[in-house]
Order: sequence, then C-alpha cells, then structure tokens
Amino acid sequence: MPAGIKGANQLMGSGSECEIPGLSARGILSALLIVLCGWGMGCSSTPDPAPRVAEVRSSEEQIPDHEWRSYLGDRSRAHFSPLQQINRETVANLEVAWVYDAGGADPAGGTQIQFNPLIVKGVLYGASPTMRFFALDAATGNELWSFDPGAEVEVWTATRGAVYWSEGEEERIFFGVGPYLYALDPLRGKPITSFADQGRLDLREDLGRDVGDDIMGVVLTTPPALFDDLLIVGGRVNEMAGADPGQVLGFGGGAG
Repeated sequence: MPAGIKGANQLMGSGSECEIPGLSARGILSALLIVLCGWGMGCSSTPDPAPRVAEVRSSEEQIPDHEWRSYLGDRSRAHFSPLQQINRETVANLEVAWVYDAGGADPAGGTQIQFNPLIVKGVLYGASPTMRFFALDAATGNELWSFDPGAEVEVWTATRGAVYWSEGEEERIFFGVGPYLYALDPLRGKPITSFADQGRLDLREDLGRDVGDDIMGVVLTTPPALFDDLLIVGGRVNEMAGADPGQVLGFGGGAG
C-alpha cells in the first residue's frame, strides 16, 4: 500500500469560512478560482485542466485490474477487486491518506451520497450530494476539475455511479442526473457537444407517452450498462401517473 499522508488535505465548498491547514498559497489561489469561475460565471481565464489530468495519468502505472474503471468494479458489477494487499490481517493498519470535501450536504439530512467512484488511469471521478461531478488525483485528493449541471436536488435525488468508455484515443464519462444522461470529456470535465444535445440526452423524449416536466417521472439513478459500444439505459419507474413506461433503451455509435 502506498505511503499515506496522515491528516487531510481539504478543499472546502464555496461559502465556507475556515482555515485550511497545509494548503499552499497556490492551492488557496486555485480554490478561489474554482469559486469565482464556477458554473454560470462565464470566467474565460480558467486554466485548461487537461495538462494536470495528463500529468496524473503519466505518473501512474496503467494496470486496469488495479483500478476501479467500471461501476461496482467491473462490467458484471460484482463489487470485487483482485488486489490482495489489504486483507483481514492488514486492514487495521490503514490510515487516512487524504480527505476531499465535496460540499453540498444538507445539515437537516435532505441530501445523500450514493455514488460509487471510478478510478481510471490514476484519476478518481465522483459526484457530490448536489450532483456536482468532479475529478481528483486519486493519490493526493487534489481536485483536477469540476462540472456542475445545475441539478434540481430533492430528498429522493441520487446518482449512484458513472460509466467510463474508450475507443482508441476517444474517451467519455457518462453519468445520470434526474432525467438526463451527460457525456463528459474525462480530461477537461466539459460536455462532449457531439453527444445528443450539446452533451446532454433528455430521457423523457421518444417514450411513446407524455411524462411531462415532473422529474420524478423519469429518473436515471443507476448508470447505464456497456455492451460493445452500446449504452443500455434503464431507469427508476415512478408508481404515480405520468411515470416512465419502463422501457429499456440502447444508444449506439461511439457509446451513445
């Protein structure tokens, strides 16, 4: 097991007033840029995160079986890792290596994280309680990029995971938020505009019935399954009028 960093490197959400022990001036400046250049601010000076992501990838030995590149571990979703260094005898020796504060938690208990993160080429992909999607250096916990879809969050809202797809040099990260399926560039965290409507697919369309604007009618909580270059999409079915008819949909052509 790699040597851990005792303690925590924390990136606090916007609006937090606290000291951040161990954070350099460069780190503080980066945190301020994240706050000031957030979703909808139109800040054109935000640096391209792709070089930082590429640096993390180049520093990691590329062993897919040592990572977590699929939802729940592999395409069979078996919750299994072949790694053996952490076992019944060694688990008691684990220490905190880093802590990342995703933000967005409701003190009253109205939010939740059910997301099973991916780790691909040394980069961890996860989501906050408010469906803000982020990429971290898996070794340090440092944020590489963040994407906020501006989701309407309710008590029952959750996204449980994401899908990583690649073919040659092309890569995509797919994840669901309410009735939408997003495709992001893993290097930059930007929507892939060639996918659906500028990177977002509305799953309420072409269902054969009008489900209206009620986002409970069509909800993608569990990520799609991959078969070859097909995305197989289900969804949670509401028990009330106007619900998703329960169709299973497949999207092809470069995984969507």
